[in-house]
Amino acid sequence: MIPQIALEISIGKGVGSIQFGQDEQQIINLLGRPDKIYESAGSKRLQYFDLLIEVAIEFEYENKFGWLEVQNPDATLFGQKLIGASVEKVLSVVSTEIADRPKHDDYGHLETYFYENQWLELQFAMNRLISINIGVLFIDDNRPDWP
Repeated sequence: MIPQIALEISIGKGVGSIQFGQDEQQIINLLGRPDKIYESAGSKRLQYFDLLIEVAIEFEYENKFGWLEVQNPDATLFGQKLIGASVEKVLSVVSTEIADRPKHDDYGHLETYFYENQWLELQFAMNRLISINIGVLFIDDNRPDWP
């Protein structure tokens, strides 16, 4: 059974009722048991295949939810469904909401645009958005600013 959650991505907050700062058990209570769990880069990753999301529980930050990867085409960012849209369309939408210029990296098979002040990363393959990734924002001395 697919959990019913709103898929509106909120910068610095999370997606729907899944909010940064929640612990692993709170995430499981909301979404159910993950389909896959693995560890990577100082975090425990919880994958939910039907929702097409991956939640990172950050070891460094008291084992709280601090990073999110969304590949679900029904997810919205700034009120718009952007997964599958072209680089030009996505950057146009995002630039109406975020004044910062993103850092662009081209890895050949994958391009990323990272908005550091918002902890927003957009991943593109074949000129199409494949993943919207967001993280908890930080206070000046590198402490997470939990919502």
